[in-house]
Amino acid sequence: MRRTYLSCKIPPFLILYNIMNHIQTPQIRWLISIVFCISWLLLFIGDTFSQPEHILTQEQNASIKRLENLIIAPCCFTQPVSIHSSGASEKVKEEIRKMVIRGLSEEEIKRFYVDKYGEQILSVPSGWLAWVLPIFVFIVALVVLTVILKRWVRSGTQKPSQT
Repeated sequence: MRRTYLSCKIPPFLILYNIMNHIQTPQIRWLISIVFCISWLLLFIGDTFSQPEHILTQEQNASIKRLENLIIAPCCFTQPVSIHSSGASEKVKEEIRKMVIRGLSEEEIKRFYVDKYGEQILSVPSGWLAWVLPIFVFIVALVVLTVILKRWVRSGTQKPSQT
C-alpha cells in the first residue's frame, strides 16, 4: 500500500523552499536539504525493501490459484475472481489467501463460500445433477426434433386430395 506524502494541498518542495528562506546559515540549510532528500527517498523506496507478510510455499500458491479460478466474483457472478476486477473480488482473493495461510484445505474454503453464497459461487458445478441435466435436456430435444421432422416429412409426401 502506497503512502501519501502529505495530507495537505501544499507541495513539499514549497514547504522546503519556505523553510530555507527563513534560515540564514548555509550549514543548516545544507543539513535540512539532505534530511529532506533522504526522507523523500526513503518514503518512495521504503515499500520496495519491506518484508512480505508471509512467504507462501509452491503448494499454497497453487492452491490459491485453483481456488481463485474456481470461485466466481460475488458482486455479479459472471467471472472467476482470478480475472474479475472489483472490490468484492479483491476481498475474496485476500480472504482466500488468509485462509490458505491459516492452513484450511481447499474443500473447507470451497464449503465456506458455498455456505455463504450458494452453489452459484462455483465456476464448476458440484453434484451429479449439474452434469446429467444438460445431457438429459439435449436427448429430449433431439427426440422432439426427430418426431417433428418425421411428421413434417410425412405430411409433405402425401398426395393432395382432388376435389
